[in-house]
Amino acid sequence: NDDDFPVKSTLTFRRAYASAPLTETERASVARAVVMIGVNQVHPMLYCRGVPLEPVGATMGSPLAGVTVTWRLGADGVPVMLTLSVRRT
Repeated sequence: NDDDFPVKSTLTFRRAYASAPLTETERASVARAVVMIGVNQVHPMLYCRGVPLEPVGATMGSPLAGVTVTWRLGADGVPVMLTLSVRRT
């Protein structure tokens, strides 16, 4: 299927995505960010930056104000979604 893309996620990421206090529109924005990461087409508006903590090589991006995701490339070159954080102000 041409719509398939490789991406993995940690249990931590999956639990956070399932329980995050996001609207359906916000949830869709996070899902779109995961797709972009999976196909290596990360949009500049994700404001990606390296994370100076473990695991080495992790990247952080913000698909929405107050929402961050972190990921890294796995040994097989497939992105692994690590965390999802929601901080409302």
